[in-house]
Amino acid sequence: MSPTPKNEVPETSDEVTLKYKEIVKANGINDEVSQVLINSSGLQGEGFASQANYVTINFKNPKVKPLNLFVKSLTANSTHSDMLKESKLFEKESRFFMEYVPAAKEFCKSKGCEGLVDMYPKCYYGDNDMVVFENLVVGKGYVLLKKVEQQDLDAVR
Repeated sequence: MSPTPKNEVPETSDEVTLKYKEIVKANGINDEVSQVLINSSGLQGEGFASQANYVTINFKNPKVKPLNLFVKSLTANSTHSDMLKESKLFEKESRFFMEYVPAAKEFCKSKGCEGLVDMYPKCYYGDNDMVVFENLVVGKGYVLLKKVEQQDLDAVR
């Protein structure tokens, strides 16, 4: 993600900032948040009924690295949003990442296969309106592969 020019820093409402402060605190991060920046991910048409944004959380302590998040949320299209809410798609996705993946990691560790499911991002939060993940592109150097090209397991790794 390219940095936002200083004169174009998007403003984030107090309500949204408070929501992300609560998410950070619920995940055991007790550093004081100074700023929450939300930018479009540029992933147009990737989700048929969701939109994706990059969220950067800056902390007051300059020694604390910013937290980079990838957030999927409902679109303005009420038909698609209602369908997602009715099917509880975001809730199911967050449950997979917040319950199944950690359990799978523990199971693999107990069998001596640590790191087997490390390809999944950490899920910080999920409800019926949004899912908040760590941003693997910014945080761990992952890259997005072209969907139109077929990928095998080695390429994905």
